[in-house]
Amino acid sequence: MIGKNEITQMPSVLHLPSLENVKAAGYPLKRYWEFLIEITGEVPNIHTLTDDDRQSLLTPEELTKLTNYEKTIKEGLQPGTIDNFHSQFDAMWDLRKLIKQIAERKSELAEKEQLKKKRLKALEEMGVPLEAAQKYLSKDEYQRFANSLAGAADAFLNRGQGCPLGDWRLDDRALRYEILNDLIKKRQKEDNLRQQAQSEYNKEFDSIFISIQKLHDDLATSKRPEFGYPESLAEYQPHSWCALEQSTGVEGWAIIHVLGKVPANLTSIVSINSKWEWIELPYCKYCVSGVPTLTWYFKRKILIKSEVSLKNATLTPTFYGYEFQIHLIAEKFGTVYLSPVDWGDREGFTTPVSLLSMLARGDVEAEGIKVVDRKPPFTTFSIQGFTGGTIKIHDNFRNFIISVSHNGNFIKGLVALGVIDEMIGNLVKSAKKIKPEDASDLPDNDEVIKVLMDMGYKKPVIKKALNQTDLSGCTTAEEKIKKTIANMAE
Repeated sequence: MIGKNEITQMPSVLHLPSLENVKAAGYPLKRYWEFLIEITGEVPNIHTLTDDDRQSLLTPEELTKLTNYEKTIKEGLQPGTIDNFHSQFDAMWDLRKLIKQIAERKSELAEKEQLKKKRLKALEEMGVPLEAAQKYLSKDEYQRFANSLAGAADAFLNRGQGCPLGDWRLDDRALRYEILNDLIKKRQKEDNLRQQAQSEYNKEFDSIFISIQKLHDDLATSKRPEFGYPESLAEYQPHSWCALEQSTGVEGWAIIHVLGKVPANLTSIVSINSKWEWIELPYCKYCVSGVPTLTWYFKRKILIKSEVSLKNATLTPTFYGYEFQIHLIAEKFGTVYLSPVDWGDREGFTTPVSLLSMLARGDVEAEGIKVVDRKPPFTTFSIQGFTGGTIKIHDNFRNFIISVSHNGNFIKGLVALGVIDEMIGNLVKSAKKIKPEDASDLPDNDEVIKVLMDMGYKKPVIKKALNQTDLSGCTTAEEKIKKTIANMAE
């Protein structure tokens, strides 16, 4: 039984006088005391209830009723108010119910707050993607996502009890959350791919325009190289001395080598228009075709000039399934010059040494050399003993031989230009001394060696050539001498 002293401290939720301040006596005081005992028993935590609780946990109508009940109870505690007993009794009864509601509601709030804390902790452990949800869900989807969080947290707190494999995600309370969470992940993945694709596109875009600028800069400094053509030959245009066939394969070769100077990411969007010019450098080989001769060859060099331009183009690079477009407008980059390239040798024509000697002297004909045709700019000669038939000579070639000759000697001039080397020069010089009638009586190799030494050849060189020369079938010393000289010229 609760004593009087134990209820003298009035709970702050009640706006009623404490027992020690009650002036009434007798039954009213006794009933008030019993009321306090009853309400304290029915609401054990009444002393934890505050005035703020009554203000916040009751509706305005309920708060008005509570205030009126307290007023009726106070009036019943005044001396001489025994006649108001029934009203006071009813007020005490109704007030008890309201106080119990306050206590219950406060307890419910406390439980809800506790549950809220548990849910928040659970949501934190679950790693709920709130920022991603705001970013990737529509307003309506986000609201449904927010509404699903409580059930998902409860499922998580339940730790999958009663669910297949003990997985809380299979709890019905987590179903809506999981559906929307999967949608967030899907859209987030798509967005990440879009961002990666955009990043790759930006790199590709920058790379192309950096390459375009670099190609502009590189070609701005490209200069035409020189052939290094001897001035003494340029005047006589060696390529006109005999028929010239058009070079083939130049354009394809030029494209391949020009593309080597173009950044790899531009090769498919540039056009290359190539032109070329060439020179021909003559050189000679010594041989015997019935008589000592020089066969003329021409080493062709080609200089290629290529105009490089950007095409009108639309590039459509694709990254991670996303297609982008880069629009390019045609423009000229500049000119690429490829250094002079050796483009093979071609054989021209053969001239007996005697014919060259005649041309060097400026003569029109000579002993054993006759003109058989003249159609400018060509003159056709027949040379006695020459097995190669008639020879057609261009006026430019005649002028060239005259220009390099001094007092009828063309050998030094050809050596100086690099058309023949010293050894061939010596062969040509010696060949001018050989007469068939002198060679026909030479009986053996010793005599061959003697004649060739008189012509200026070294004995070891002659012997080596004789050993390496197939002399089978040679019936005369003349034939041996000619074959040996041909061998030494190779």
